[in-house]
Amino acid sequence: MREPITPPQLSPEVKQFFERFIQVVTATVRAIVQAVAKHYPAFRVIVEREIARRKRIAQLSYRKKKSQAKNWRKWHKRGRRTGR
Repeated sequence: MREPITPPQLSPEVKQFFERFIQVVTATVRAIVQAVAKHYPAFRVIVEREIARRKRIAQLSYRKKKSQAKNWRKWHKRGRRTGR
């Protein structure tokens, strides 16, 4: 039978480095989350405005394409009529 594999032991300096690193990352993430929560209504307004703007642009470009297709059909029909 094989011997169980034991994980390598980290030196105290490495452990301490990672513990500090995790604390710093946790504090940073907490600060970001708190800032977002504090300014959430303002962010929401900006997001809603951007969504509305993109929807409006999509609608306009759809209308433009529809109009172009209509014009193309009109000219295509005119071209066929003259050949008769």
